[in-house]
Amino acid sequence: MNITTKQFLKNFKNGKYNSDDRQTQCDAGWFDWFCQDSKLQEKTMKLAKYLQSIVKSKKINVNKTYVLFKNNCPLDGKLYDDFRICDIKTDDVIYTIIPRCGHNASKGKSEVWGKENNFKEPLTSGNWKNVQEFFEVEISPTIKRKPRVQLTGKDSNIFNLLAIASRALRENKMNEQSVQMSNRVKESKSFDEALSIIMEYVNAY
Repeated sequence: MNITTKQFLKNFKNGKYNSDDRQTQCDAGWFDWFCQDSKLQEKTMKLAKYLQSIVKSKKINVNKTYVLFKNNCPLDGKLYDDFRICDIKTDDVIYTIIPRCGHNASKGKSEVWGKENNFKEPLTSGNWKNVQEFFEVEISPTIKRKPRVQLTGKDSNIFNLLAIASRALRENKMNEQSVQMSNRVKESKSFDEALSIIMEYVNAY
């Protein structure tokens, strides 16, 4: 039996899914995957954080929906994850939300697909901020007040730039943003994409 989105988030907060046990992750909402079973717990932790960042949207009724997780294997790209907001009465998928699409043509963009256009094309496509804007949720003011960081003249190795930006975020008590930025950079496909992500979090000069 599916549990509501609200109950899922409560369970997540209480650590109910902090196990790599296969049944535990199925209880969390996983219904299909191509990765190893041992990877599901880590994926649940990441996807639940994304869900938390949009769940206050008026477009998501946490008492009348449930969430499903899927790990996809495209023919033209690499494995990627999505989560789906479903109607708890009809089981219809309302939204499919992809934090980072694995299809080559999508180039790692965040996407939202939904019933609003019968899943014909993405309702929004870009970065995660675009997804939050689609769901009309308030973006954390700490993201808007980005710390100024000197990156010019520094070693241009992306991990060095990431370390500098991460330190600046932590010094401004933005630990959550620092972790989020680091995870996104480590998943990026190119230097330009990684640098673009860093620039979302800091004002570089």
